[in-house]
Amino acid sequence: MQINKGQFKISSWSERMRFNFRRGQGHLLAYIANRFRWYYYPRLRYAGRFPNHVDLETSSACDMRCPMCYTVTSEFKKLVRPKVMDFNLFKRLVDECAANGVYSIRVSLRGEPFLHPRIVDMIRYAKESGIPEVASLTNMLKLTPESFEELVDIGMDWITVSFDGMDETYERIRKPAKFDEAVEKLREFKRIKECKGSLKPVIKVQSVWTYIKDDPQAFYDLFGPIVDEVASNPEIDFNREEGEFEYIENFTCPTLWQRFVIGADGRVLMCINDEYTK
Repeated sequence: MQINKGQFKISSWSERMRFNFRRGQGHLLAYIANRFRWYYYPRLRYAGRFPNHVDLETSSACDMRCPMCYTVTSEFKKLVRPKVMDFNLFKRLVDECAANGVYSIRVSLRGEPFLHPRIVDMIRYAKESGIPEVASLTNMLKLTPESFEELVDIGMDWITVSFDGMDETYERIRKPAKFDEAVEKLREFKRIKECKGSLKPVIKVQSVWTYIKDDPQAFYDLFGPIVDEVASNPEIDFNREEGEFEYIENFTCPTLWQRFVIGADGRVLMCINDEYTK
């Protein structure tokens, strides 16, 4: 059985170990047990009594129009209405997750979570409800140092920042963000954590490989000293026709055994790769 998500790490083995130690800080044994379930349940094709992880899409809207993203496709625009999740719905979902021992929640999916006017309150509620790990993806455009300081105080565990390319490449892809301002923001986040004596939230920077493949070392040299992990993803063409997809023999997608996904409108998605809510 082949299980392959496609993402690969640019950080060294020792840096990845340190990242995982910091990510599990405060509930390390539970984190180790969670990682076992995450990697081995798909291989055993065992889902468990309740989802191990739940993605709650706090926003299906985005403030960027990155050319490689499915949110810019005509199919997505036709099928998915930009929306933020109702706060009371979010609380009910978190309450159910907490009551059933869900280990982790990610407050993002297709859109930019920090467009939600109450995103910090949502993260706070999840942590105060006893969810061990609360994480998010972000393009960082709306994530301010002030909000980040609140997240440190709340005890948020993990943030993944999408940061495609460097210099002009980054600014072309991720309009209207500015490269130097974005890098400085990450440095400021590191200073805030150091000032507060906190390892969390750990920060991973990830890029689509296409935009750093000419000099991945330069990308790593820039971000390695200021974040906890550096990674990359292959580019996926979401405008492909059905017949153009390559299917891997004896492949099992792990997401069905790992997580449960709820969109901003409250509907359950088939899986994390159900971008169009079909």
